[in-house]
Amino acid sequence: MRTLIALSFSLLVCAISAYALDEKKLVDLTYPFSAETHHWPTATPFHLEKISEGRTPGGYWYSSYNYGGSEHVGTHLDAPFHFAEGKWTTEQIPLGRTIGAGVVITIRRQVENDTDYLLKVADLRAWEKLYGRIRTGAIVLIYTGWGKYWGDRKRYFGTDEPGNVAELHFPVCPRKRPNFWQNSAT
Repeated sequence: MRTLIALSFSLLVCAISAYALDEKKLVDLTYPFSAETHHWPTATPFHLEKISEGRTPGGYWYSSYNYGGSEHVGTHLDAPFHFAEGKWTTEQIPLGRTIGAGVVITIRRQVENDTDYLLKVADLRAWEKLYGRIRTGAIVLIYTGWGKYWGDRKRYFGTDEPGNVAELHFPVCPRKRPNFWQNSAT
């Protein structure tokens, strides 16, 4: 499995580097992982253990670390399997389904008035009215502006209490679905 993931990643890097990319059009959506990284309230926090960092007796530089934590932290991909039994796990998603034209739907104004705002069909239709029909296979990203709270765990999630999923408040959160969190450990 690890070989498959490494091979897939290597092929992706080769495929991307084969194209002349305009770096001005690339957007890095990641946040660095550290002990301060926000993790799901019921999840194991991120941790990093330094094994080696420095010159070896032979004079070569060598660094090595162990890391761990929940898969549901930071910028990540939720495979269909996360919420749908029998559906694709991450390594089963065809690589071609992870690369494509992007569409950004902005709901920042709606979120300012409702911290629990859920994306609506009307939001998609409004975008299409301005820019045209969303192409089949497009990768749809939802911009909430919520990243401005990234440094404040309580403001970002609505609670900073470990294990508390009853007080979660953030955009596009399925909190409004009855009993959603009661059977969810992560």
